[in-house]
Amino acid sequence: MRRLLILPLALGLIASCETDKAKETAPGPAESEASAGADMAESASVEAMKITGSLSYRQRIALPPDAEASILVYEEGPADIAREEIAKETFALNGRQVPIPFQVVVPADIELERDRLSLRAQIHDGAGALIWTSDTANIFDRIEGLYEAGNVNLVPTKATAVSMDELTAHEWMAATLNGEPLFQSSQITLNFEDDGRVSGSSSCNSYTGSFKLNAGRLTFGPLAMTRRACFPQAVMDQEQDFVEVMGDNPHVSLDENGLLTLTGEDGRSLTAR
Repeated sequence: MRRLLILPLALGLIASCETDKAKETAPGPAESEASAGADMAESASVEAMKITGSLSYRQRIALPPDAEASILVYEEGPADIAREEIAKETFALNGRQVPIPFQVVVPADIELERDRLSLRAQIHDGAGALIWTSDTANIFDRIEGLYEAGNVNLVPTKATAVSMDELTAHEWMAATLNGEPLFQSSQITLNFEDDGRVSGSSSCNSYTGSFKLNAGRLTFGPLAMTRRACFPQAVMDQEQDFVEVMGDNPHVSLDENGLLTLTGEDGRSLTAR
């Protein structure tokens, strides 16, 4: 009878010991939180890649006041495989001119087959037409933290190259002046002739003069104008703005939609069709 009583007692002691061991090995709430925190800290320690640099070009051409710049980062791969865009930063220039600083961030959690990246830069006008683009590949390794890309050189797109034949093809009617529509009932026109003469209406008065087209830039000679006074005063102010754009040796561009744009050194502009 004693042997029967001893057996349950021994089994109870063994079970108690196993429970104590389980309590010793199982992590408590504080230990679980500490382990989770360590995992999160390890994940957070992986830094995103921050790419900085500046955009510039050699030509003395002012950017339109409503231009936008875009910085695009791709995963670099074989030439026969389309590159995948992994980061992009677009920002309004608000009248700023080159050199233009930029920054774009490649997130740390993006998985890539190759840790080689390439950067491309573009500038579009307010209508969305591409007017400047980077001309050489900027290729570098993916790293953590800061990468200085340096100066990214831009070149004008083919859309900005205007030929003499295109310029003299027809009379151009102004659509906007300095980004604003023309005053109601007023008119600005430009007639470019093959012999280097230009004439038209300047809002109130008529004008005539000479011009030269060289490397995408228009240079106007002294303009002869009639001397009428027009009302309201806004028409005369508009005429003065037009004369100032022409006197600023504007860069001239023609987009794929047939919109002619004259842009002066200080950002003043005229569009015409």
